[in-house]
Amino acid sequence: MSDVLPKEILDIGFVFPTFVLCLRDFTFHIPENETPDKYFEDSLAIETDENQTRSQENNEIKESIFKNFERRKCFVFGIPASNRKTLYKLEEVCDSELSEDFRADTETFLQYMLSTKPKELIDGRPINGRRFAFLTQKYTDSLAKGEMPCIDDALTTMAKRENEFAVKEAVEMCKKRIESLGIPLPDDFVQKYQQIQRDALEYFREKAVLDDLQEFQKKAEEAMDLFKIKTMKENKIYLQQKCFKELESMYDKSIKPKVANGTYFEPEGYKAYREDFARIRENIKQSLPEVDSNTLQLSSLEFENRYRKQDEEIFAKASKDGLTIKAEIQKHIEILAQKNDKLLQKEDLKKISEEEKWKSFKDELASERENERKEQEEKYAKLFADYEKRKKDLESAIKEKEELKKLLENQRSSCKIVKAKPAMKQTVFKTMLSLVPIVGPVMSGVYERFSSDD
Repeated sequence: MSDVLPKEILDIGFVFPTFVLCLRDFTFHIPENETPDKYFEDSLAIETDENQTRSQENNEIKESIFKNFERRKCFVFGIPASNRKTLYKLEEVCDSELSEDFRADTETFLQYMLSTKPKELIDGRPINGRRFAFLTQKYTDSLAKGEMPCIDDALTTMAKRENEFAVKEAVEMCKKRIESLGIPLPDDFVQKYQQIQRDALEYFREKAVLDDLQEFQKKAEEAMDLFKIKTMKENKIYLQQKCFKELESMYDKSIKPKVANGTYFEPEGYKAYREDFARIRENIKQSLPEVDSNTLQLSSLEFENRYRKQDEEIFAKASKDGLTIKAEIQKHIEILAQKNDKLLQKEDLKKISEEEKWKSFKDELASERENERKEQEEKYAKLFADYEKRKKDLESAIKEKEELKKLLENQRSSCKIVKAKPAMKQTVFKTMLSLVPIVGPVMSGVYERFSSDD
C-alpha cells in the first residue's frame, strides 16, 4: 500500500471520524486467511485498469478515503436467517430467530461502536451531540455539491454556533440566580453578583469551543453586567416608590391637615412648615431602615420638590416682603439643588473604594457644616445690623420729638410776654398763636417784628 499511495498524508485525524464500512452481501465471502480490515485496506489499492476513466474515478475515491480517514474499520455481516420467510420479515422477528453468525457479527460491530472514544477537538473537548450533527451536516452538504469539505470553515462556524449557545445559557443562568434574590435586593448584592458572574463564566468556559481570544466570554460578561444594571435600576425605582408612598402617608398625617386649617399661614408658620418637613425626613429613616441613606435623601428631596408651589404660597402669606420672598425662595431652591447634586455625587462615590468614599464623605459633611455655620453667622449679622439700624432710627426719632417739644415750650413762653401789647396787636398775635402747630417756626419772627414797632 505504501508503494502505490502518496506519502503526503495530512494529520487531520482529530477532525474526521473513524471510517466504518459495513458489508452485508449474501454472496460475498472473505478468504479464511484474511480479515475484514485487511480486505478493506487491500481494496484501497490504486487500480491500473485499461479503462482509465473508470480507474481514475475509483482511485480518486480510494485516495480520498485513505487521506481523510486515518482510522478505518470494516465489518462483514452474514445471512440473517436461513429461512426465506424469516428474511421477508426481519424487522418483526425476535433476535433468537436470527442466525448465530449474524448475531455474532452484529455483537462484534456493537461492541466496537460503543467502545469507540468520541471525536475530540484540539483542546480535548468531545465532538458529540449538536457539534457532531453540525459538522456531519456541513461535510455531507459539501460532498453532495461535489465540493471538498473545508475543515477550517466548518470548525469556525461550529465553534461560533456553540459559543453563541454557551453565551445564551450562561447569561440565562446568571439572570435566574439574580432574579432569585428578589426585589428589594439584599445589601450585599454587589458581592453576590460577583460570585454569580464567576459561576456563570465558569459554566461558559466549560461549554465554549475554541474561544482563545475570549471574544464570546466578553460578550457574556457584557450581557450579565447589563442585566445587573437593569436590575439595580428596577430596584432603585421600587425603593423610591416605596419611599414616596411612606412620605405621602406621613405628609397626609402631619402636614396636610395644618395646610388645610391655615396653621402655616400665621406668623412664624413658614418656619413650622419647614420644621415639619425636616421631621418627615428624619422619620423616614426610622421607618425604612432597609433603604440606603442616599436613596432616602434623594426621594425626600424629590418629594419635597412636588410641593414647591405650596411652599411659595405659605412663605408669601407669612407677611414677608415680596423681594425677600423671591430671594429666600431662590436661595432655598439653590440649597435643594446643591443637596441634590451632592447626593448624586455620593451615588457616584459607590464606585470608589470604601476608604476613599468614607474620607470624601467626611470632607463633604465638614464642608456642609462650615457652610451652614457661615450662613448662620451671616444671617445673625444681618439681623443684628437691622436691629442696630432700627435702634438708631428710633433714638433719632425720639431726639427729634424732644427737640420739637422744647421748641414749642419756648414759643409758648414767648407768647406770655406779649400780653401787655395794644389790643389790635394782641388779637393778631393770638390768631398767629393758634397756628403754632402748623407755622410754629414762623411765629417767633412775627412776634419780634411786632415788638420792635412798639
